This record gives sequence, structure tokens and C-alpha cells, in this order.
Amino acid sequence: MQRHAIELLLSFVLAAAVACAAKIPPPQATLDVGTILTGTADTGNNIARWQGVRYAQPPVGKLRFAPPQPIDKATQNSGVAPSKKTPQAHGGAGKHHDNAALSLRPMPFFTDSWHYARGFINGTRPLRKRAASTIAATKPGPKCAQSGDIDEQSEDCLYANVYRPLDAPNNASLPVILFIHGGAFQTGSGSDYDPTLFMKGAVKQSLPVVFVTFNYRLNGFGFFASSDLATLAGLDASGCTGKGSKCSAKDAGSQPVGLNLGFQDMKMAINWTYSNIDSFGGDPSKITIWGQSAGAFGVGAQLVGSPGRPLASGQAQSSSNPPRPLFRAAIFQSGAPSGYALALPSDRDLSWQQTLTNLKCGDAAGGAQGRLNCVRNVPWQALRNESLALSAAGSFATDGPYVLGGYPWSPVADGGARRGGFFDQAASQILQQGDFAQVPIITGNNLDEGTIFVPHQFTTPTQFERWVREVYFQSSNVTAQDMAYEVISASYSDVPALGSPYSPANGNASDRFWPGEDNQYKRCASFYGDMRYHSNRRFLLQQGLESKKTPAAWTYLFQDRPVHAAVDLGVPHSSDLDIAFGFRPSTLNAVVAGQYASFATNLDPNGKGLPVWPKYDTKGKMMLSYNDGERTDTIIDDYREEQMDALNSVLVRAVTNR
Repeated sequence: MQRHAIELLLSFVLAAAVACAAKIPPPQATLDVGTILTGTADTGNNIARWQGVRYAQPPVGKLRFAPPQPIDKATQNSGVAPSKKTPQAHGGAGKHHDNAALSLRPMPFFTDSWHYARGFINGTRPLRKRAASTIAATKPGPKCAQSGDIDEQSEDCLYANVYRPLDAPNNASLPVILFIHGGAFQTGSGSDYDPTLFMKGAVKQSLPVVFVTFNYRLNGFGFFASSDLATLAGLDASGCTGKGSKCSAKDAGSQPVGLNLGFQDMKMAINWTYSNIDSFGGDPSKITIWGQSAGAFGVGAQLVGSPGRPLASGQAQSSSNPPRPLFRAAIFQSGAPSGYALALPSDRDLSWQQTLTNLKCGDAAGGAQGRLNCVRNVPWQALRNESLALSAAGSFATDGPYVLGGYPWSPVADGGARRGGFFDQAASQILQQGDFAQVPIITGNNLDEGTIFVPHQFTTPTQFERWVREVYFQSSNVTAQDMAYEVISASYSDVPALGSPYSPANGNASDRFWPGEDNQYKRCASFYGDMRYHSNRRFLLQQGLESKKTPAAWTYLFQDRPVHAAVDLGVPHSSDLDIAFGFRPSTLNAVVAGQYASFATNLDPNGKGLPVWPKYDTKGKMMLSYNDGERTDTIIDDYREEQMDALNSVLVRAVTNR
């Protein structure tokens, strides 16, 4: 009898909960183009979700290899492109990095595309036209072309997802975090990163935010480059890096063509967010961009592509100058503006020619434009296969030859911010000149950034040297190359105890982990982690703070070893990301969520109940350390100082062009 009464009571409670949930209407938001989006109400987690929202025209047909074009009402109303499967969010980010290691209106490339963001032309915000057209925004759009399940993918892939606390009204004007996913510019999607746990942690700190994720073009679709493409984009084969260059400032040819299109997609996503986020309950003047790994390098590109102070409410962009930033803060997890050896478009000619040959476009009539037209007519699946083949050929799992920059899909010189791009010279030079966004930053690294990426089959110093030269030496000056290698070799000597992982779980610092008494794995991991990640974090902090162009900065070192990580990985790349999104349960989940939400809200990661995090300065160099045992502490940022000073020397930076 008692059991029956309890069951009856539970049934009433459940029925009441269902009835209560049924009274909550699905959230809606009206875009600038007039489309009304109907999302999903997740009452259990108090999250309103809008998924599969187009933020740009489909990059297909004549818009393949073109900069993203502003969305219009008709295209927005078309909803999500069909795919055989709906992409599913996963419970962790690491696999993407593992895979990476192992008839529309034409607009020229150098169009003032930033005028797309509302209020740019005359400093006023036009009234949003309310329209009757309503579409469902209840499932993610397909992923961009990459490895993995092709049924989840499409070339028509430029979609965003927006999340807001369900109990916040549409006029809440909450701070906004826009997240840029990683994956070596080869894998990943916005829908892989569900921010529910992050947002719940932020709400516990009384710091609710609106959260945006999105897809951007990957592999060859987003990062093909060549002399052909540069010419069609109004540049030259050097990406307009040469002195006395006569590159066009605006005209990109008769059809839209661009370079670093993944970065251009990121810029368009920021513009779209700025223009529309107020309808979702966000404040467009309080956008923080946060990127991890490739996404952090993407944040770095936006930093140098939008120099100056953030555009204030009511201010207009100037068509005669580079765009001012539409974000007011930036978070870098394992990345910076510099880090890759910046290639020239001509450095990618061999890959482009190989692709033309394989797609039977090498002999197409009409020169560079004819060859491009031919590739644009190829089914996207065939172009995807060519991109994946090039990725495999340059993989560190092979014995070479290797690709300059480490991956075939890495940034190239594209004319720089004044020509609508990002890099007209190495990023470190741009930073030294102070031509970057003047916003507060958080930037940090994992202890053993290099371990998941580097080769473990090298058994001689000669193999190490060849790898360093092919991946990082962009300069053709042989004497300078030799001098730079001497500096690197002396700084990263073949002493296992000095290599990465720096504090292995087995306690044996001299363990080489892989076969061969002279195996170079730990040496490779130490060099690569510092060259790609740690040294560039330090350089960004130094240049930004000494020039006073960075208003405030906080930095961290993540040393909390994942219990599931292999002993040879230490505290690998993405360890901090897994904590931030709650992919790895930890007491630090709520800490990081609170810190980032506080930064997005108050431009300061400190707050009630959070660890004290001192501002960084170039004298005290205090940083936050997330330690084993889910503890935090403050330490001095002076580890491997001599080695990283060598990597940041004028000589090594010049030879590596980073």
C-alpha cells in the first residue's frame, strides 16, 4: 500500500513537471534579414538552443574558394542543408587533435565585408524588419568537409549555434562568448562543443552568458593556396610580402577568390554575431572570442586582422582603414598570432598542381581562371578526397618529406589587414609594430603541448634536423638556416631528462618511451611544444604589454595530468579544453567556467570564490598554474626561459617566418 502511494505520488510529480515544461514555449529570435528562428527549450539544463543557423551564403559553386558572403533572407529561410546524418556532439575534444596529428552575387575578395555588421556604414543601427517567415533551428548543420563520416558532412556547412540561459529574456543583453574550435584546420565543428556544462558553471557564479559556436571551412576548402589563387585574389605569388609590391588594394578579379578562407569565415561569424546577437539576449558590445589550438591561431588572425581599439557603440568603420575589432576581449588556449611558419602562396604551388592533375584540371583552357573554374565544377566529395590525401602525405607519422608549417593547411601571406586579409608579413613582425587589436587577453598552455603531435620513429639526430628544417625553415638563406639550426640544436639537445613529457607519470624523466637508444621523441616534443605554442604565448605577452597595446593580460600553465593520458603524453595538448567544457569531470570545471565568464563580463577573470589570478606584467611574470590534484597556485613564468628566448630571437624568427 505504501509503495503504491509513493508510486502514485511520483507519477503526479512527473506529470506536473511535464505539464510545467509544456507551458514553456520554444525560444525565438528574429534576425536582421527578417527570419524568425525557433529553437529548443532544454528545461532540464535551463538552456535555450538555436542550432544550424546560417551565418553566410553556402560556399558552393562559384563561391568555392571565395570569401564568405553575407547571408540574405531567401538563403536563411532555406534552413539546414540536407545531409545523410545529423552531426552528434561528442563527450571530448581530444580525438580531433589526435586525427590531426596522425549564381550568387559575386563580391571581390577585398570588399569592405566588415560593413556587413550592423551599423558599420553610418554608425547607426537600422531597424530590424519583422517578417512572417519562421524556420526551425533545432538541429546542427552538417560539418565541413573533413575526415570521418562523410554522411555528416557537406560543402554547404557555414552554420552557427547559439545558446542562452532559458530563463533569460531576449533583451537580457548578456555578455557573449564566441568559441572557435580547433583541429589543425583539418577536423572539427561547432556542434562538437556543447557548452551546457560551461554555462551551468557560469550561472552558479551568477555570471550568465550567451554562447556561440560555429563551423568554418577546413582542409583545402578553407586553406588552399597557390600562385594561381593569389593572382586571382589581386595579390602576387608572395602574398604581397615583397617590398615595392604592386598588389591591388581592392580588385580581386572578375570572380571572388580568397586565401585563408577559414580565417575569413571566422571574421564573418564575428560580424554575424555582432549584427544579430541582441535578438538572442546578447550584448554586441560585449563579445569575447575564445579559441583553442587551431581556433586560438584563428583568434590570433582576428587580432592582427582587426587592429586598433574595439569599435564602440554608434561608431562607424572606415572604408579606408582596416576593420576595427568587433570583439572586446580574447582568450587563447594553446595558440597565438604567431606559431606557424608563415608560407607564401607560391610555397603551396606543388600541392595545387598535384590537385589540378588528379582532378584533370591541369590542362584546362583559360589560364589560372580556367583551372579554378574546372576545380569549382568538381564534386565536393572528390575535392575532399584530394585534401585528405594531401593531409596524409604531410603527416608526421610518415618519414617525410614534410610540409612547411607542419600541415598542408596552415596560414599563408594574404595581403594583410589593409587588403582585407590577415598577414602581409610574419605575425611576430606585426606584433612588434603594434598593428593588432587592443583588447584584454587570457592566454595559456598545457605543460606538454608537443607530445601528441610529434614523430616517435626518429632514432637519429639527423632525422630530427631534417624534420626541423622542412617544417619550420621558410627562409631560403642557407647560411641563416645553418645558424638557426645551431641555436635550436644547442637549446634542445638530445638529453631525455630535459625533454617532454617533463614530469612523466612513471617518474622516469630519462625514459625515451619509444624504441631506439637515441630515439628523438622527447626532444621533438619539447622543441615542437615550445616553437609552436609556449614561446609564442610569451612573445604575444611581451609585445602587447611593453607596447601598451594590450590593456591587460592573464596567463596560465595547465599541469593537471589527465588520469587517462598515456604515460608518454604527460599533460598533453587539449587537457585544459577538456576541463573548460567539462569533458573531464573535475572540481576545476566550475573554476574555469567562472573565470572565463567573469572575464567576458568584467574583463577580469577574478571573482568571488575563484582563485586569485594576478595580472601579468613583464617584470613579475606571475601566472596561474592548474596543478595535479585539481589545485591552483601562482608561479613565475620563467620555465625554459633560455630556450624560448632562443626561439624568439631575431635570427630564428626570421628563418622560421613566424
